[in-house]
Amino acid sequence: MINYPIVRLYATSQAAKAAVANLKRWGFEDELINVVDASSSPPANAPASAASSDPVLSAILCGFVLKAHAEVYAREVRAGRTLVSLRAPFGVGGIAEELLDEAGPVPSAVKTSEVLPTWDDAAPFSSALGLPTTVRATAPFSTFWVLPTLTRRGRTLGSALGFPEISSSRFIFGSPSLSRSAAPLSSMLKLPLLSGR
Repeated sequence: MINYPIVRLYATSQAAKAAVANLKRWGFEDELINVVDASSSPPANAPASAASSDPVLSAILCGFVLKAHAEVYAREVRAGRTLVSLRAPFGVGGIAEELLDEAGPVPSAVKTSEVLPTWDDAAPFSSALGLPTTVRATAPFSTFWVLPTLTRRGRTLGSALGFPEISSSRFIFGSPSLSRSAAPLSSMLKLPLLSGR
C-alpha cells in the first residue's frame, strides 16, 4: 500500500547513511525520509499520533509506521540498529526499495505480510482501499498520495510540452482561442455537424 512507508533496518549508522545518500542522490527529499537510532527523539512538530513516553517509538511513529510495527522496530533500534523509513511518492516505491536494499539492510522481526491493517466494519470503503477515514492536512489529497503541492523545478506539464502557461494571444495552435461559431471544432476541421446518413 502506498500509504505505508518503506522501512529498512541497518546494523550500523554508516549503512543507514549510505541508504539515505542513495535516496537523496535519486532525488528523494528530506521530509520524506525518517532516520531513527537509539539516541533519537521526535521532532518538535511531531504529529499527535506519534505521542509516546518512549522517544525512540515516537521518532519511528513520526515516519507514519503502523504502531504495532513501530513497537517491534523500537526494540530493534534500542538494541543498536538504525531504522530508515521513507514515504515514497506514488509510482516510485520499487525504486526506493532497490535503493534502500543496496545499502545492505538486516532482517527485521516485522513480517511484510502483516503490513495491511485489519478490516474495520465501521469503515468498509476505507478498509477495502486502505484509505484513512480522516486526514488532518491542509492538502489532504497531496498528503495521502504523497504528492507535492508545489515543485521546486517550477515546470508544469504544459511547459514541459512546450505550451504557454498563460497566453496574451487570442490564438492557440493557429486558431482563435474564442470562437463565435456554434460548432468550433467541426468548423475548424471542416466537418459537417450532422451527418445525413
